[in-house]
Amino acid sequence: FIVDFLIERLGASVDDVGDDGTALMAALRLRRMDLVKELASRSDLRRGDRLGRTAMHTAFAFLLDCECVEALRAAGGDVTAPSEEHGWPPIFYSIDSLSRETKRHAEKADELSRHFDLLTLAINAHGKGDLIRCRSGQTLLMHACLNDLPSVVAHILKSSGVPPKKHLAATDESGRTAYHWACHR
Repeated sequence: FIVDFLIERLGASVDDVGDDGTALMAALRLRRMDLVKELASRSDLRRGDRLGRTAMHTAFAFLLDCECVEALRAAGGDVTAPSEEHGWPPIFYSIDSLSRETKRHAEKADELSRHFDLLTLAINAHGKGDLIRCRSGQTLLMHACLNDLPSVVAHILKSSGVPPKKHLAATDESGRTAYHWACHR
């Protein structure tokens, strides 16, 4: 197996960071679960790319399945760790990706629910009843409103364990609510 050869015979480091991040991040982008499982156990899962995004951020950004995320968690990956760049937890990257997908393929907007297991996994990892926020105080609900994803907004309200009034009353560091972010679009 080439990965073993590169690491054991040539002394390559799986944690070296190139333009595309680490070797594990590249395997995630290529959806190569065989390599992901092999590399996850050998990698420093806290190691980020040049913007401070980890392998877990990559998995969520590429909307990979729960099996992949669980493999990263089993190897020590953190579903709640913020990126250095924006202070976003991995789930925020999923919301961005879902937004881009629906803009590129409007006919697939009804298919967003196939990613809800991944969103639920992250919501549960953060803790039922807790608002999920990034560094600026923006909540997950605000982020979904900004990205104009009504079915995701409904899923967050239903599965987070946070009363809707608490979601709607929450403000970011600039005093904006989910309503402000919804209008921002």
